[in-house]
Amino acid sequence: MIKFEQQSVQNGGNILVKYAAVTSGMVFVSLCLILTLFSAGVANAVKTKPTSQSQIVISDTRFGIHSFFDKPGVSAGTMRMNCHPTWEQMNPSRGVFSWTEMDAYLSKVETWGYKDILFTICGTPAWAATKPNDPTKIPYFGEQGASPPAMSYWKQFVTSFIKRYGKRLDAIEVWNEATSLWQWQGTPKQMAQMTNIVYKIARKEAPHLKIVSANIQTGQPGWVDRFMPEYARELAKLGWPIDVIAFHTYSGADLTQRTSMLKYVHRLLKTHKVPQNIPVWDTEVNYIGSFTDTQSATRVARTFLDSWRYNIERTYWYVWTSLGSTNTWGIPTEPNSAATLAYNTIVSWTLNSRMQKCVEKTNSVSCNFTRGRKSFSIAWAKTEGTTAEVTANRKQTMVCQLQSSTKCSKNPTKKVLVNSTPTLIK
Repeated sequence: MIKFEQQSVQNGGNILVKYAAVTSGMVFVSLCLILTLFSAGVANAVKTKPTSQSQIVISDTRFGIHSFFDKPGVSAGTMRMNCHPTWEQMNPSRGVFSWTEMDAYLSKVETWGYKDILFTICGTPAWAATKPNDPTKIPYFGEQGASPPAMSYWKQFVTSFIKRYGKRLDAIEVWNEATSLWQWQGTPKQMAQMTNIVYKIARKEAPHLKIVSANIQTGQPGWVDRFMPEYARELAKLGWPIDVIAFHTYSGADLTQRTSMLKYVHRLLKTHKVPQNIPVWDTEVNYIGSFTDTQSATRVARTFLDSWRYNIERTYWYVWTSLGSTNTWGIPTEPNSAATLAYNTIVSWTLNSRMQKCVEKTNSVSCNFTRGRKSFSIAWAKTEGTTAEVTANRKQTMVCQLQSSTKCSKNPTKKVLVNSTPTLIK
């Protein structure tokens, strides 16, 4: 999801509305195609159990967000600066750098209070692109998806970028959606080489920086198969020069589709022998479709809960906007929305707690947490439109609903009836 963001930041609200009207159809159709093909690809997949939760600490950096205009109204602990500005904007010609946009945007994010910032690189400059005028290229991102003919161009840019900004960032994601020909038309081997260059420069200039792999879109297995096997093999040859491996798990309207994607992620990690000590981040997630307030809230809350169940260390919701949902798609977090309330509620319920374990039954999931000496559970029915009965322990006497978190009610019995929207039992 690049062009929307880039145009938004550069040109402001009026251009954003015009651009969204022109291009949202293409983006929406492509995502629907991705998700349709994903559903077909995993329909007969072998079932995979969630990764053991075993004392997962719920820190603020488990809650990520994107924003391009104003301070998010959600309680996120980490911000993803996604592809703005692009490599092309910061390095318009060989040996020439323009830092104005990056200086302004990074300073803005810092004034919003974010100390943990992930920056994602994309957008090859025309001067550094292989075959910039190739008529066969997919015209979504033009030459900005091309590989550089000489890695020295990339090395010079990355060195200058990290020297200038490395101390102010927590992590750098090497490339955005490299599985898509709209974003990357080079080879997986070239991307592995570029990843290794970023890693080596960061270790020298800013050792604290986490280097995040080029992210992989799980919605289209064919794209994954074209990119990930070779990318993983080349990274392995280089000694795995990454600190994090990243995926994007955009999902369709079906509430259970993202959990299928998370199972798919773990199969990919195992198949391609990614070292188990490398954390997994979901650096962009949302749902494609039209949703009621309750459906939106349910998806936001379950996104984070399911990430923890499947050992996804960070999850970056796309996107915060104050321009109104007509200027974006899916489920944006925006002022006074059900999605925003759900995001902030799940933070308030879980921040600084520890997820002990989750119990998954045929029709329900119940996750147990502790915070200090107190324990609580969050439970839900798996399928939308259904209910399930879960059992509270003897000390859990209050039940709180996601969309009315300040209105908790007493629970006179150990049995609690829950629906697909997560319920707090404390």
